[in-house]
Parts: sequence; structure tokens; C-alpha cells
Amino acid sequence: MRKPALKALLLSAPLLLASCSWRDSVVVYLTSDARGWVLRAPEDDGPAPAGFPVLKKVIEKEKRPFLLFHAGPWLSGPPESLPQRAKAAAECMAGIPYAAAGLLGEDLDLDPVRVEKALKDSPLPLLGSNIYLKSGRRLAFAVRSHTAPLGGTSLGLAVITAPQPDRLSWPKYGARYKFEKETYEAELALKEMNSAGAGIKAVLLEIGEGEGAMDFLKYFLGHFNGRIDLALVKSPAVTKRFSYKGAFVVPVAEGLNRVELRPSPKGGLSGAAHKAIKLDGKKYGSDPAVEAMLDSHRSGARATLDRVIGTLPYPLEPGKSGPSTAGAWA
Repeated sequence: MRKPALKALLLSAPLLLASCSWRDSVVVYLTSDARGWVLRAPEDDGPAPAGFPVLKKVIEKEKRPFLLFHAGPWLSGPPESLPQRAKAAAECMAGIPYAAAGLLGEDLDLDPVRVEKALKDSPLPLLGSNIYLKSGRRLAFAVRSHTAPLGGTSLGLAVITAPQPDRLSWPKYGARYKFEKETYEAELALKEMNSAGAGIKAVLLEIGEGEGAMDFLKYFLGHFNGRIDLALVKSPAVTKRFSYKGAFVVPVAEGLNRVELRPSPKGGLSGAAHKAIKLDGKKYGSDPAVEAMLDSHRSGARATLDRVIGTLPYPLEPGKSGPSTAGAWA
């Protein structure tokens, strides 16, 4: 081989290897904010969101190995319809299929006793890595991490809630739950992932509003210093993909997110790309089996919830969280 040709081949080899390595890529899909996908609240305006039937069509077109997760909220809404919403959403998620769902955002405003009762028969793994009851007990219906096969590797995921990012003292308290230290609980989740043989270690991190969101993210990733491969972040502070302390940081936007990952031969990741996908029924179509499943649940909910069981001569104040005053009266 002539020297110029050999030189050209050597120069092009890294590019060829890089392009080939993406051929072995894997994909993580995340849906975020499924409000109205099952039952719509009376105050919801505009057309109904496309939701699960269109999502099914989108992922059927995926050519790469993939996992699908939900990044919450998916249980939020009036507490009176929680059993119907939870059962319908869990069946749809299991049938699409989702690998797991996180308990995040408005899901955490609901009464844990009601949530546990609504989800007791759910086939879907539920993730809440640092969420505890205020009594100090872990949630009976949630796990700390979940590891699943993904192409030629496997991915482990933990779901961390970080309220009040500018306050580095623990525990922190919400309306219904206690949140333990994020780094401590993520360490325990990483141990579980290592035991399960996860090749890619990921954390879905929801950071509360506040000026310290980005500082908290850097503090969190700096603690692990490369032991977390992928940080999927729900926060207004993160709008673009970047890398920090050995981790690829990817925003989780409302709707459907497609995250393409390039596994490294040495373990972990050597690349990540992010794309937000609009769930457009005209473009992708709608799955009739999922539509039929939802219609069945909706008709059952209407039969239960649309009955008039009494009247009052004065209006009731709406409940801010948990059982509403109307539900308590009923």
C-alpha cells in the first residue's frame, strides 16, 4: 500500500470507528408529565393530550434496543379518582411496555395510604430512591433501583427527589413524605446496580425550584466523580446536554424524550444524544388496542364518579392535597 493511501486510512480510522460505534447504540425513552393521559380534570382546557396510544406507535418504529421509563407525575389529580387513574395508567404502561416509573412531582402530594392501595396490584416497578414515610419507614410500594437488559448491556436506574436544592441539610420534608440525603441514597442504589451487573448506571434526578439548582447538581455529581454514567435531570436549570465529572447530563423535558447512548467497551458510556419528540397522532398514528383499554377504564370511572349522591346548599372549599373536602363529605 502506498504511503499516502496508508496515511489517509490511518487518519480516517477514528472517524470510522466513531461512526460504527453509534451503530451499537442503545436508547432510553422517558415520558414526563402524563397529566390528562388517562382521566382529564374538569379544569383542563384545550384538546386532550395524545398520550399512551400515540406513544405506542412511536416506540414501535424504534430500530435500536431501548428501555422506556416514566419520569412522573402520572398519578396526580383528584384523590377521588386515584384508583381508576392508577390502575389504567399502570396497565397501559405495562402493556406498552415501560420498564419502570418514578414517583415524582405532584405524585408526592397524594396520601401514601391511598397510593399504596391503588398500586398494590401494579406489575410496574415503581422507583423512589430517597423517599420515606414521615415515620421513617421505606415505601412498601417503591424500590430504590431497577436494572434491566438493554441491547448487549444493562442499565440501572435510581430516582432521586431533591427539594430545596439550596439547603444542604437533611432530612427534608414535603407535604406527605420525608426525603433523605440524595448522595447517601444514590450510593445505596449504586450498590444494588453493581450487584445486578448494570453496565450503565443512571440517575433520574428531579431538582426543586431555586437558585441553587445547578450548584446542587454539580455537588451531587462531584460526590460520585464518574461512578454515575448518566444523569437525567428534571429542572428548569438544565436545558441542554453536557458532561460533568465523568457523567453525561441530559435534560428531561415535558412530553417524550429520546436519549441515545453509546456504551463504552470498558463499561459506562462514551457518548449521549438527546431529542424531544412531539406526540403527534397525525404523524405517528394511534394504537387501537391501547385506545380500547383507556376507553374501558374511562367509562368505568364515569359510571362511578358521575353519580350524584347528594347536594349541599353551599359550595365546599377545594382540598389543597390529599382527600378533598368533597371526598370527605361523601
